[in-house]
Amino acid sequence: KVDAEEAKKVTVRGQWIWGDSAAEGKTPPSDETISLRQTLKLDADPVTASAVATCDNSYTLYVNGRKVSGADDWNQIAAVPLHGALKKGANTIVAIAKNAGKGPNAAGFFFDCRIRMPDGKEIVVASDGTWEWTSKVPAGKEGRLGSFEAKDWKPATVVNALPVWQKVIDSQAPALLA
Repeated sequence: KVDAEEAKKVTVRGQWIWGDSAAEGKTPPSDETISLRQTLKLDADPVTASAVATCDNSYTLYVNGRKVSGADDWNQIAAVPLHGALKKGANTIVAIAKNAGKGPNAAGFFFDCRIRMPDGKEIVVASDGTWEWTSKVPAGKEGRLGSFEAKDWKPATVVNALPVWQKVIDSQAPALLA
């Protein structure tokens, strides 16, 4: 268990992101499902790796094509162990994110990951404008994600956090990342 002082030392770096339907203050449709991704290269296998994630409304998270997490309650941030999922070399993190509701409404995905390398260096991978998105959602099977075409991806949109979203991040994420 992490004490309050340790949790206060953690700076959460993730931002809420979505696709073009949320650009310039627009409101995404209630039935929209998108894919979001980030790629990174690691010089060695990590010593430890963990993340927090949430999505208004739901998400399924894949690392290197394998399902590692998913949730449908944005009020509860998921702690996601990634030590065995990340490896030396190229790594791809993909979230299949879904909006829901009775009409157009705010949508966002949040991710913040801490990777500790053998040399002691900490790498932070956080949802931000460097992520990419596509409206293509490949079929998954038995916990594995299908493939994408390289041409499908566009820069993600950073969306303004709703006050209720930010309250959830501020109250839960630091302790889970500490």
